[in-house]
Amino acid sequence: MNYTFARFILIFFFISTQISAQPTHYPKGYFGPPMDIPLLLSGNFAELRSNHFHGGLDIKTQGEVGKNITCAADGYVARIKVGIKGYGLVLYVSHPNGYTTVYAHLLEFKGKIADYVKEAQYRNESYTIELHPKPDELPVKKGEIIALSGNSGSSLAPHLHFEIRKTKGQVPVNPLLFDFDIEDDLKPIIKSVAFFPQENGSVNGKSKTATYPVYGTFDSVIVSKKRPIELHGPVGLGIDVQDFLNGARNKCGIYSIELFVNEKSIFYHDLEQVSFEETRYINSLVDYYFWKKHSRRYQKSFLDPGNKLTTYEGVVNQGVYDFKSGKEYHIKYLVKDTYGNETKLEFKVKGQKPSNKVEPSIGKFTKKMDYGVYNSYETDNIIIGLPSRCLYKDLYFKYEMGDTLPNTLTPTHHIHNIYEPLHTKMTVSIKVPEIDDRLKRKTSAYYVGRNNTLSYEGGSLSKGYITFKTKSFGTYTIAMDTIAPSLTPINIRNGAVKNMRGNIQVKIDDKLSGIRSYRGSIDGKWILFEYDYKNRLLTYSFDSERLKTGSHQFNLVISDK
Repeated sequence: MNYTFARFILIFFFISTQISAQPTHYPKGYFGPPMDIPLLLSGNFAELRSNHFHGGLDIKTQGEVGKNITCAADGYVARIKVGIKGYGLVLYVSHPNGYTTVYAHLLEFKGKIADYVKEAQYRNESYTIELHPKPDELPVKKGEIIALSGNSGSSLAPHLHFEIRKTKGQVPVNPLLFDFDIEDDLKPIIKSVAFFPQENGSVNGKSKTATYPVYGTFDSVIVSKKRPIELHGPVGLGIDVQDFLNGARNKCGIYSIELFVNEKSIFYHDLEQVSFEETRYINSLVDYYFWKKHSRRYQKSFLDPGNKLTTYEGVVNQGVYDFKSGKEYHIKYLVKDTYGNETKLEFKVKGQKPSNKVEPSIGKFTKKMDYGVYNSYETDNIIIGLPSRCLYKDLYFKYEMGDTLPNTLTPTHHIHNIYEPLHTKMTVSIKVPEIDDRLKRKTSAYYVGRNNTLSYEGGSLSKGYITFKTKSFGTYTIAMDTIAPSLTPINIRNGAVKNMRGNIQVKIDDKLSGIRSYRGSIDGKWILFEYDYKNRLLTYSFDSERLKTGSHQFNLVISDK
């Protein structure tokens, strides 16, 4: 990474205004608060997350589970899902105004909804379930308690994930546009600016990305007694920017970014809504390399050719500007949050052709791949296929075969590197040695992570190859899982339940491929075991309607992948 600071001039202006950035066509006051406590946010709409834009608001629950969740408006429960990961326990309520509200990471459902779900779970003999009630089955009223807040699914701490979607198409919309009682008079903070030289472009005579921190406070001007940043040819810009809301320290996403060069707008992007079909394009909106390498997200103000996000407007020449020698350029950013709090950043750069020829920093590569067509690569040991539009831009693809790790069946296959994103799944087929028929179904592909840890990818064996699909470049190998998963009773032993607390609890785990399924039964009849994936814990709560006092036979069977 090139950090050139000698003799340049940076002039940064921060000016704050209160101009509303909100569209006006969303109903105000129609939706009530989904909780009866103050609405403080730990995350906002379209905040930048791993491989996706955040689809709603994360509302703090005072560090606890079990808070009342109230329906935001009259409607009916249109969808219910109980999952182990993702949203965990989640409710979808459709409303007559054309919107759907979503309540996720719940602890439990309440009332008629809870009864409806439990009956379906026993009928299907499955804890995980997805249901689509008819409009007249589960009507709900505004303010009605429909669930308790929790920490289920992939949640990292107790909170309510709340969404508003357009019912048609299920497109998430920014809930802050609906006038909830959530205070925000804090301005976005621009932390750093990045310059991305494109082909034949340069930054201070180099072809590498250069980043510059932004100094000062909102109403200050910073002037350095050094020479200007020198740009030449096609260069794209980006910024590291964050927003905060009142009452919380959590870093949130911004609403809109606009870039001007010499007072002409060349790029605009806002996050009024983002469909699920487009959410993975976040990996092209940000500089993916810098995020994976340094855990910082620079939002690019230019477009890769394969970036099909529809959140952009008025983008000139894909947002890339051609800087000419001998000219001075005035750069201006306008950044707003949903409430219209605005930060303006201005600085000057100089167009200057480098004194020496700029060599592109490509390095050694195996094959050049075009983002717009199907690409493949094949050796005696591996076959790789990337469908059209799998890449966001042309790629100088790299492949190398490495050593065989302990307890694996094949060498490691280094398929490019983790710093380049994929939009869709590539297909990988890895050649495997001759395998005994009894062990074939125990043989799978694994991703090799830090410290050579293995993560299950799966795959099927055919004609001497394990074939699987993945959305990540990286290192892969083939291994065999012949060890059964483990289970550890917490409060039960043969003949009795110890420390009777109205439930049976069992820890389950698998060290390689992971848990695939489990089935608990009493006297041969299926029982409802809730699965807390994060703690690897199964819990069955005694059901007096289905289990009578006396001696019973309990059985639990688990299997791995």
